[in-house]
Amino acid sequence: MSIFEIEKEVEKVRFVLEKNGIDHVVRARVGMNLDVSGSMTELYKQGVVQRVVERILPLGLACDDNGEIDVWGFSSRTALACVATRENYKNIVNQEMMDGDLDHILWEGTRYAPAIQANLNYYSQDNSPVLNFFRKLFKGHVNEEKPLPVINYFLTDGENTDKSATQALFEHIEKTDAQIYYLLIGVGSAKYEFLRDMAERFPNVGFVSVKNLAVFLEDESIYEQLLPAELCTWLKHEHDGEDEDDHH
Repeated sequence: MSIFEIEKEVEKVRFVLEKNGIDHVVRARVGMNLDVSGSMTELYKQGVVQRVVERILPLGLACDDNGEIDVWGFSSRTALACVATRENYKNIVNQEMMDGDLDHILWEGTRYAPAIQANLNYYSQDNSPVLNFFRKLFKGHVNEEKPLPVINYFLTDGENTDKSATQALFEHIEKTDAQIYYLLIGVGSAKYEFLRDMAERFPNVGFVSVKNLAVFLEDESIYEQLLPAELCTWLKHEHDGEDEDDHH
């Protein structure tokens, strides 16, 4: 996909946002968790996962505060693989994930919790030891900017083995100021009962079932599915809260 094509996709993203009542520039961060467990091997070899990055990138360019997408790989363990931008997205999956520094986590089992915890640590100010020190020192009187909302696309082709730990993290995120919305994308023929349940339980979790990932990525309505009404409503709510804070 060329830069020109990427920019055309950005316009499609903005059109979908406007249809959902977001007619201004959205300040949000965008990230994705990509399953690198053993069952995903062929999708990587066929270049399908590279195409995932190319289709998600316009969302980052339209929404992200710095036009970047944070990309994690996860199996039974997780690692921040790279930051995708309009300058480096071509062949980024091979360069940064397959031939990069992820050898220690590639093609293992499937656990969601380590990836979600890594996201929380990365995006949330709650877990900063330095900030916690100053909170205690000044008894909470620390000038902190409200963190930007985060849209995280979580792509997997298999059920996880750590359901209790994953649910506990979703419960924690809902109760904190982390402001992360997860769109869980289940690939293939699995029923994904757990992911569906998480999407029903939590207002900041959605689910999309994708039988054939390669076909889905070429669907003209892909951004309608990647920016569902629930996500857009959540995003508007987060920004409404930010605006109210600004007026106090």
